Amino acid sequence: MIGIRKSEQWFLDEWRTFSIILMGILFIVIVILYHPVIDAPFQGDDFRYVWYLFFYFPDLLDGQRWENWLSTFSGFGAWSYFRPVFQLSYLYDYLVWGLNPLGYHLTSLALHLLAAFSSFLLSWLLTHRRRVACVAGLLFAVMPIHVEAVSWFGARADVLVALAYVMSILFFILFSKSHRILFLAASSVAFVLALLAKESSVTLPLILLIYDWLYERKALLCLKRMYTHLLFCGFLVVYLAVRILLWDMTGMSPVPRSPQFPWDHFSQAYLLALVDPLLVDMSNEIRWIILGVVGVLLFVYRSRREVWLAVAWLIITILPSLFSLDADVFDRYVYLPSVGLGILLASVIADPLSSLIGRSYRVAIVLCLVVLALYANGLHTRNTAWARAAQITQLVTQQVLSLHPALPPDARLIFTNVPVLVGARNMQAFGGKLLGSLGIAVMPTRSSGHEMW
Repeated sequence: MIGIRKSEQWFLDEWRTFSIILMGILFIVIVILYHPVIDAPFQGDDFRYVWYLFFYFPDLLDGQRWENWLSTFSGFGAWSYFRPVFQLSYLYDYLVWGLNPLGYHLTSLALHLLAAFSSFLLSWLLTHRRRVACVAGLLFAVMPIHVEAVSWFGARADVLVALAYVMSILFFILFSKSHRILFLAASSVAFVLALLAKESSVTLPLILLIYDWLYERKALLCLKRMYTHLLFCGFLVVYLAVRILLWDMTGMSPVPRSPQFPWDHFSQAYLLALVDPLLVDMSNEIRWIILGVVGVLLFVYRSRREVWLAVAWLIITILPSLFSLDADVFDRYVYLPSVGLGILLASVIADPLSSLIGRSYRVAIVLCLVVLALYANGLHTRNTAWARAAQITQLVTQQVLSLHPALPPDARLIFTNVPVLVGARNMQAFGGKLLGSLGIAVMPTRSSGHEMW
């Protein structure tokens, strides 16, 4: 291919067969470890979405109610979230699967598989070391912290934004090597899709700039290269302008951050999420120890550009969650940052002693097996807990139907002692949406005009 360096031509020649094999391995691993939740019922915010589609899907097909469908599900006012890609994924699932949650799970697992594979490709392009790339993809696939984003349909926006985000960077790197406009166009389209999936994608132009600083510093000084970065900044400006027009906020918290804002709490909470399942608690002392370890790794592996990019990725992509409308810490917020975590860990454990090739290989095998085993065990345990939490939803709605098969339109039911959050790391059964779950239970009464939500 014209304009591609020898090393990049090697990538294009070698990746096909190995990538197909790795895709198969990722598929098997994901299916096995996510099997406990494959038949889990709807839960939390899912009821709000499927309730709306159940009653108003024909109207959407007729071109009506789209404004409500795209704007009224955030809980913070109309247009506070603008995520049409996420909304359309729900629409697709309902069109294909109806009210069968199995199909929704299959879609989420397929997206997670693609995200893990994209993480593998990104690592390969950044390192040109197949072993490191393979470990990065596997680590991302089995991280326990991904359970909420993958197993809960309401958090699918985090999977969608991560997939589009990584794809945009992949195409940008290919454009950097080949200078083909097609790759730049693909990167731009992926960035737009990421923006329309979730607001955390606003950090992508900065990641691209850091990539160029680390990998293409000479090219960064060229005027044409700066125009390329201005293109992505232009997309971001247009997006923010549209958001402001739709709703008089950019998506940040309506409560101004004050000097008393608990930064310590947030930093400890996110560090605990990133080191899961190695630690079950986080203190101020442990936080500084972890940050010190990261500093040591940066010094020891300072010649590895992917390590610097991974650390920058972790910090930058997690920043938007500190200013989100949900002023809380959720596991799903770490899905996109964990791409950087996977690259960082893979670079270190898959090639810990590059100066001692033979010994490094043996040490790498042991480290990789240990970390992957810890992650896989934690993921399976977490998915089992999530499935139990989901069953609470099913049991309550089934009992309501058995006791009250025909609820009058003015019925009011009061529940006590129903857990909202259960299990490790607060797996949600209803997530505060108990009323919506009752609405889904009485959906078959649509013909009578009765709506319970």
